[in-house]
Amino acid sequence: MITIRKLAELPAPTRRRKIVRLLESWMRERQWPDPAYLDRLARLVEADAELPEAVRLAAHGLRGGQQTDLPRATDHLRHLLMRHLGIAPGDWDLLPPAGVQGVPRAVPGVLSQVELYLESIRSPFNLGSIIRTAAAFGIARIGMSDDCPSLDHPRVRRSAMGAVDLVEVRRGSAAELRGTPEVPWIALETGGRPCFEYPYPARGILMLGSEELGLSPGTLALATGRVSIPLSGAKASLNVGVAGGIALAAWQESLTRTRPGSTPNPHAC
Repeated sequence: MITIRKLAELPAPTRRRKIVRLLESWMRERQWPDPAYLDRLARLVEADAELPEAVRLAAHGLRGGQQTDLPRATDHLRHLLMRHLGIAPGDWDLLPPAGVQGVPRAVPGVLSQVELYLESIRSPFNLGSIIRTAAAFGIARIGMSDDCPSLDHPRVRRSAMGAVDLVEVRRGSAAELRGTPEVPWIALETGGRPCFEYPYPARGILMLGSEELGLSPGTLALATGRVSIPLSGAKASLNVGVAGGIALAAWQESLTRTRPGSTPNPHAC
């Protein structure tokens, strides 16, 4: 790790960007330097008269153990510095949690026999978000059409926050991946039964379609059920990742309610 003396000798623009990278590394690893180093770094930022007052106040909050929540205080200073430097964060720039590589591929739970099928999800951010949500609900397998983004796309991996390595992904059309006819396929589409009223099976596949067009007619024809999310506001649609999360929550709630003794994964959001 660079010394404070070396940091102080760097040109101001370089120093500020280097400090942002330091803060990012601490957040990513959830490991902070010793209090003396942190205090000296905070004083260095405070002494930078060209920085906005809000940035210098945020740095002051890191000094001498004043912070009650070190991760939030660090992240607050990081984002203020990024804003000052013109580094606009995107939703896919969220830092993945530390230690995710050691998590099992699937966590047994209420939805352990439920899968997803994704058709023509074009946005890498949406795809990564859906994969992350699936892993959070204990979904172990995801099927997706060939026109979905590559799992190696940087935005997929960033928005998935490590979840790409926690699920099994298969490529192909819905017809190719259909498998056992007895397994119900449930489409999340307009014109269906309200999602919180649907009698979900313990085993099944939730189908999500294109952000703009929904599921294709041929894929929709394979569905044995259809659910919709009731909306009462000014907008008539939701982001596909958000919609998928709501549907999975409804499925989990339904099974928990109808299967005594079943409980969701305790790591509730």
